[in-house]
This record gives sequence, C-alpha cells and structure tokens, in this order.
Amino acid sequence: MTEFEKERSLNDLLYHQFNENLTAGLHFHNSYEFIYLYGGAMDVQINKKNYELKGGRATLVLPGQVHALRTRGDSKNYLCIFARNHIGDFADMTENVELVNPVFDFPHEEYIEIFSKKDTNKFLQKAFLYLVSGLASSAGVTPVRHTEDRLLIYKITDYINKNYRDTITLKGIAKDLGYNYSYLSNFFNEHLASGFSKFINEYRVGYAKNLLSGTAHSMSQIAFDCGFSSIRNFNRAFLQIERLSPKDFRRGAAKERL
Repeated sequence: MTEFEKERSLNDLLYHQFNENLTAGLHFHNSYEFIYLYGGAMDVQINKKNYELKGGRATLVLPGQVHALRTRGDSKNYLCIFARNHIGDFADMTENVELVNPVFDFPHEEYIEIFSKKDTNKFLQKAFLYLVSGLASSAGVTPVRHTEDRLLIYKITDYINKNYRDTITLKGIAKDLGYNYSYLSNFFNEHLASGFSKFINEYRVGYAKNLLSGTAHSMSQIAFDCGFSSIRNFNRAFLQIERLSPKDFRRGAAKERL
C-alpha cells in the first residue's frame, strides 16, 4: 500500500534527518524531499522510475510524487523535507512538471552542516534550498499529467493546508472543491486510509508536534493555532493519536535536545 504522510505535508515544514542504511516503502507527501548520499549506494524509485544514488550525489523528490528508498549494503545519508512556501518561485515552476533527471551531483557537502543547524538564519536556509532546486532542475523539466485520484489528493491536502486553523467540514470541502459529499467521504476511506475527522485530527496533531517541540507557546495557543476548538478536544485528539499527552510529548522532546 502507498502511504500518504500527513506530517510531512505541513505548511512551513523544514525537517532534517541524518540516517544510516535508510529504507522506506512507497509513500508520498506534499513537500519536497532532498536526499544526499555521503557514501554507499541507494536505489530510489520515483513515480515507477528507478534511479541509482551513489556517494556524492543527491536526489530531489517533488510534492505528490510516489517514491521509495532502498539501501544497498551500507550507506549514510542526509535527508531534508521542506514545504513549498520555502521556495515559492521553484514551487510555482514545478507545479505540473517532473524533473528530467532527479539525480544530480551535489559538490557542496560542507553546506549541509551549516544549513541543518537550528540557529541558521532564514536567508541561509533559503539560499541552500534554492541551490538544491537549481541543481536538481539543471537537466530540465518535462510536463506531467496527474491522475484524477492524485490530483484530488493534492486538492484536498492543499485545502487543508490553507484552512486547518478554521472549522473544516466534509460538506464544506465538497462544496468548495465541487465534489459530491458521498463520493468525497468514500474517497477518504479508500485512498487516504482514514475517515475525514481522523484525517483532519492527525494533520492538526502533526502540526502541533512541531510547535510543541520547536516553540515555547502555551498549550492553549498551540491548540487554537492548530484549529482545535478547545484544550479538551486538543488533549483528547493528541492522546488518541500519539498515545501520550501534549505535555508528555513536550517533555520528551526537551530531553532529546539535551
């Protein structure tokens, strides 16, 4: 089954991870995914096309592309997932295209250490992401036609990205996107493996986790910033999804930073 990753489809997302022997099954999200391989070899599948990644090379996966990763033997890599709003011009350019060759040389390994630091300013962050975007698109782009199902998933997640702070109902989404209510309800269960309410709560909790670990905002501010109507609803949804309370999650995140 192809997994849609809600937590990696959030507005403002900028996520870093260093891995050894990374392997991931088929999945997709509404963010960009940059992978640089320090050493070893990795098989990368993007939209049913297979590529080989070796040390010193990188790949960029575009939003909505179904992809999988498999390490061959031993490997070490850096992974960065970033939202569209960090590179607006490039995001607009790649709306309905795919990269001619998503695997490219990346002779700037030393920049990764600077970019991945938590205190790196936003201008250096944007400079790095635009460097990645420029190198990734240097071989050119080609138009791509999205399947109807994939296009609807993009419309739904884009709508939620823009409106999750407000009250969202399935009837409201159906009306605004021009779809039948029953069709959209079945679509959530079939293609997103979740009912509508659960999907929305998982998205909001995913965003809340970023705020809990990355800010000092109060619980009430985080709850309302994520679209929950009350602290009680926020705590209940968080506990159901994460199996721990928001306070316990924040304590755990603080310990990891020590």
